[in-house]
Amino acid sequence: MHELDRLLQELVSQAQSYPKDTDPKKRKIRPLLWEIMFPGSSLRREKKTTDDDEKSQAIYGEAKRRLAGLKKWCRDKHGAMLASDFEQDWNDVMGDVLEEVLTKIDIYKRGVDFELFKEWQKFSKISASERTPEFYSEFQKEVEKFRRRFEQRRKNKKTKTYTSEKSQSLAQSCEKLCQNIQKTEVDLGQIWNIFCDEVQQLYRPLKFWNWFAFYVKSRFIDFIRDRVKEISTAEPSGSKHNQRLIYAKAVIIFAFDILLQIWLYQIASMMQEYERKLKQIQTMEWIDRDPDGIFRGEHIRNFPDVNFRAIAILKFKQASLKEIQEHFGNRVNAQTTISPFYTRTCSYFKPIIEDWSLD
Repeated sequence: MHELDRLLQELVSQAQSYPKDTDPKKRKIRPLLWEIMFPGSSLRREKKTTDDDEKSQAIYGEAKRRLAGLKKWCRDKHGAMLASDFEQDWNDVMGDVLEEVLTKIDIYKRGVDFELFKEWQKFSKISASERTPEFYSEFQKEVEKFRRRFEQRRKNKKTKTYTSEKSQSLAQSCEKLCQNIQKTEVDLGQIWNIFCDEVQQLYRPLKFWNWFAFYVKSRFIDFIRDRVKEISTAEPSGSKHNQRLIYAKAVIIFAFDILLQIWLYQIASMMQEYERKLKQIQTMEWIDRDPDGIFRGEHIRNFPDVNFRAIAILKFKQASLKEIQEHFGNRVNAQTTISPFYTRTCSYFKPIIEDWSLD
């Protein structure tokens, strides 16, 4: 991981430690965000610096490079369609995105989306005495909507499905959240954090910079949509015929550009999926060989054959928890023992596997 990404992660952790919607949070995080992600930009207050530390220079250099690439992407994709001062549009988008990032930074890497986060904020502000059965029921509906959105966004592009094991884990976490909030004298903050931690295990969060870039690209799409509306409602500057031609051209270019982006995204996704599966197969072949015996060595107490290597091979073959339990003769409970053991051991072996894959 690049030092820029490490520094941004620290910034996010610091931001999430502040109470929600507080001025100190905005006053402290806003300057740090600009300083790290926009070094030398006119968007932030100019700051003289005498820090020649190579590490800092490398971080700022990487931020400039990424920002220039993002800006070029937006200019190439949307500059012609905006038909305006791109630099001003860029500054306007950056201002909007900063506010959006500061608003949503508390949900970054938490697994939940902003819709559920807003509903949770409303729920947690209501005192226990005011929470009627109907109130709980309405919040439970919002949790169910979130569950469906979460699975829909992560469906496999080819099979159009979300893995049954993850789907079951998500449903259990959502059900547990709705049950726990109805208990008396509960710590809502702790319940929410546990729920977010569980959901976080079911998806792969973007790096903070990629998360930020997603909002930048989304805001430029919004700009284009607004401009098309302006064209359709503006007073004609020439003949009605010319007005229709200008509008039709803008709509056609916009539609073609969106279709092209979708096609390119699909191609890139297919390549990424192919590379991911190839690496997964190579990793599993290495685990199966287990040349040093490290994967066989991690096993459930008193059951040497119920080891990480054996479980990993079954998981790779898409075996269900029931099938895994039956494979080991129903001697160990898959839900309460094998699954937690496998999760812990995956975390233990993760650095070793990553180092091997880089060789």
